[in-house]
Amino acid sequence: MALEGAAGLGIYISTMNVGHHIRRSLAHLLGRVTGRYYHEDFIRVYPDGLRFDARGRPLDPTQKTINNYLNHLKFYRFAAQFVRGRRVADIGWGRGYGCRMFAEEGAVAVCGADASQNAIDFARQHFGSRAEFSVQSITALDGFQDAAFDLTVCSEVLEHIKEYGMEHRALAELKRITRRGGLLVGGTPNIEVSADHGF
Repeated sequence: MALEGAAGLGIYISTMNVGHHIRRSLAHLLGRVTGRYYHEDFIRVYPDGLRFDARGRPLDPTQKTINNYLNHLKFYRFAAQFVRGRRVADIGWGRGYGCRMFAEEGAVAVCGADASQNAIDFARQHFGSRAEFSVQSITALDGFQDAAFDLTVCSEVLEHIKEYGMEHRALAELKRITRRGGLLVGGTPNIEVSADHGF
């Protein structure tokens, strides 16, 4: 509904947005109290205009979700220039299209890890012949040995756990699985542009 006295400034209250913020705040509080800080409180980015909610149910694509996918694709194209002849880990990759790209660009092995079972299922179904996929949290990559990878990639994950104060633990895990002299390529939203969701 429009705010009274807004004098045509286009200020609106959206009950949907308010409800989303309340649910998200409660989920974050629950995560802090229980120590289970990961929950699927955002819509993941899938290729080809596909869109799913947090429970894996299909949704109609929007221009915003398509643009989000294209932005992720730019990051993966940038990271792909470093993969040839290397063992590559994609942490928090979610949907698997980055892993497919890395395999096509000449990585000798590609492993993807994500905390979402729905995303893992999607990746295995669509890209399982290109990479190994496992359910793991960025803060506990126990399925990977120390120095297992020449290149570790992490796209837009750290800002999600920063809300729980877990970013240092995540960075330590990324460093642990990357060999000495290896490369870590990470991307997050810019905090100057996205103050409530940047890094």
